[in-house]
Amino acid sequence: MKMRVVLNTLKSHHSNPGTCVNCVSTDLKFEPVGGLGTIYAYTIMYHTGDKRFASAVPYASIVVELDEAPGALMAGNLLG
Repeated sequence: MKMRVVLNTLKSHHSNPGTCVNCVSTDLKFEPVGGLGTIYAYTIMYHTGDKRFASAVPYASIVVELDEAPGALMAGNLLG
């Protein structure tokens, strides 16, 4: 997994803009990060809105802050 960082401040953020949302720098690049962090919220999904995803339920949908990217909250699925 990779996170976008601002080179002059080394601040991590998970967003799509081509500039840093804090300092407006365009000096960005992607850096590898580990998969460990703190789960802030989760929900267990038992229903799907589309029959094509029926084999995926139940699954845990989470919001997590990665240890190597403080302040950057990411949404994803918890596997395993």
